[in-house]
Amino acid sequence: MNSGWLTTVRAILELLYFIAGIVIAGAAIWGLQQIRLTKRIASINAKRESLKFAAERCQYFAEQVAILEPPLLEEHKKLGLTLLATNVEFEISDGEIAIKSAWDQRLMAQQYAQITRNLTAYMNFLEAFAIPFAAGVADDELGFQETATAFCGCVRRVILAIVLIRKAGVRYESCTNLYDCWSKRLLAHQLRKNIKDLESKIKTTPEPKIKPMDSF
Repeated sequence: MNSGWLTTVRAILELLYFIAGIVIAGAAIWGLQQIRLTKRIASINAKRESLKFAAERCQYFAEQVAILEPPLLEEHKKLGLTLLATNVEFEISDGEIAIKSAWDQRLMAQQYAQITRNLTAYMNFLEAFAIPFAAGVADDELGFQETATAFCGCVRRVILAIVLIRKAGVRYESCTNLYDCWSKRLLAHQLRKNIKDLESKIKTTPEPKIKPMDSF
């Protein structure tokens, strides 16, 4: 009798153990799915916030940076300066700027001193715009699409001023890093477009051949 009772209890316990295993496995699977869902939601929210931030920075560029440029260039022209109109070849490597063209540093420094206030304010706005993109906080694709060409043009204009002010320890690191990234992508896009246009012209260009004389 006791043996039968023990057998029954054992069977019940084994069944409960088996069911508990199924429940635990199910709970683990459900928990894993919840973790994945949470990560997915967090990723979507992060992307949404990144896009929102990028849109705000693009608006900032249009309302602040772009508005400051015309009066700065007008002042530059009235004073007869060449600082912002001097086109130079330069490279940025590991955050350092190397000017490849000849330029008069002393003259440019004197000119910078004449428009220090407005030019520095302008570069500060450029740096403020660049920081969230260079840090990967604002969506890079949206920022590039909307402002890359204009931003890179702005940086090229003030590159000598950035080189000069770096001697005082103000580096505008985000500005130059973002320029380095976006300018290379712009070049790559242009090269791809040129190749595509060239391939299209090759396909549509006739290739006439001189027919050989008939053999007798």
